[in-house]
Amino acid sequence: MKILHINSYFSAGFFYKHLYDHQIKQGIDIAVYVPTAKCFKERTVYPKYADIDKCYTKVDRYLYFPKHKKIFNSLIKKHNIKEFDLTHAHSLLSNGLISYWIYKKYKIPYIVAVRNTDINFFLKKIPLLRFLARKIVRNAEKVVFISPSYKEEAIEKYFGNVLNIINKATVIPNGINHFWLNNINSHQTIPIMGQALKIITIGNINKNKNQLSVCKALDLLEKKGIDCAYTIIGETEDKTYFNEIKKYKFVRYINYQPKEKVLKELHNNDIFIMPSFNETFGLVYAEAMSQGLPVIYTKGQGFDRQFDEGVVGYHVVPDSSEDIVNKIKLILDNYEKISKNCLKKVDKFDWEKVAKDYSGLYDTVIRR
Repeated sequence: MKILHINSYFSAGFFYKHLYDHQIKQGIDIAVYVPTAKCFKERTVYPKYADIDKCYTKVDRYLYFPKHKKIFNSLIKKHNIKEFDLTHAHSLLSNGLISYWIYKKYKIPYIVAVRNTDINFFLKKIPLLRFLARKIVRNAEKVVFISPSYKEEAIEKYFGNVLNIINKATVIPNGINHFWLNNINSHQTIPIMGQALKIITIGNINKNKNQLSVCKALDLLEKKGIDCAYTIIGETEDKTYFNEIKKYKFVRYINYQPKEKVLKELHNNDIFIMPSFNETFGLVYAEAMSQGLPVIYTKGQGFDRQFDEGVVGYHVVPDSSEDIVNKIKLILDNYEKISKNCLKKVDKFDWEKVAKDYSGLYDTVIRR
């Protein structure tokens, strides 16, 4: 089995390296094609399987079809495409177009992932690309979503069952670094009545991450006699927004920290809350689960529907402080069980399992 990954996002970080390394361990022969702008400066040493191809200009970024035509032409010059059994496009309207063209020219099947950017930017804001998106989906063997909520939204708003997408759509979540799975906290304590309820958010400070709604919710709890302590870890991207947050006396701010220090902070808190307006997946929810912290996440975004409501936490309407308060109370009513569920179910996000799920998907397509 030889797989060509088309992943324009790999140049920005090694998030997918965990997946690729596990696939190699499982005996899959892979190549990862990473198209970038010619001005791209490599800041690290990339794995041997990654082909960083500087094939388009800054201007091309604003010219959708010319940019992708350059990427496609460069790819087929550098690689013997016919030796691959399948291509795996890691986004719908960037990488997916390349896989679609490969399929049309060489009849090599492909699977395509639908990302947050596809749904909340390309499909939502550029209607002219919807026809192309439908064509890519129609010809894909499998369409992968990282969460049930994104799957439902994409089908309901953009694809319907006209493309037979329900039969080819599948959900495979992202994984988390093994650091978290190797350092699971099995001794999370139940919040003690009379002591401050300790809430934590890990995410850069901006309107999208929505820390201010958490502050307003905790302020409501304090007015009802429940003392709160709110720790926020992340870089300040919006100083005006941060100044609003600092007005609340229960806020404790810590700048970006390495994962070892974040681990300790999670140990010292009771509940993880991040009601982002838009969230691709939100690895931090799974990381918090590994430390036994019940989680509160956004309704309809990446982490929603990974589990049934109340199993590891609850979803909320992001701009409703009252909803956040109600979900905090529900967690406190059943804290010990929810905390234990977090520890039991976090292995869903083990990259080894994720890689095996993809291997099964590849087998299904190639053996047809």
